Amino acid sequence: MDEGAITVEVRKRDEFALKLKMLRLEQGKTQEEIAKTIGISRGCLANYETGKRKPDSDMLKRIAEILGVSIDFLVKRSELRK
Repeated sequence: MDEGAITVEVRKRDEFALKLKMLRLEQGKTQEEIAKTIGISRGCLANYETGKRKPDSDMLKRIAEILGVSIDFLVKRSELRK
């Protein structure tokens, strides 16, 4: 993988992490509350929010449903929330 591809992948991960945290905070929820709702540990959610880990497609779908947005919005394919 060349340096440009790595940079693009890091940006995508960072955008998801930032949107996830932004949406959680907009709803006034703690990491613990969101994590419990989607069935993961608080630490796992923290890793998603910091970009250390990425959710698989099933988890991404659950996160989008819980936060009331589309998957495309979460992963920056769309600026429309739904």
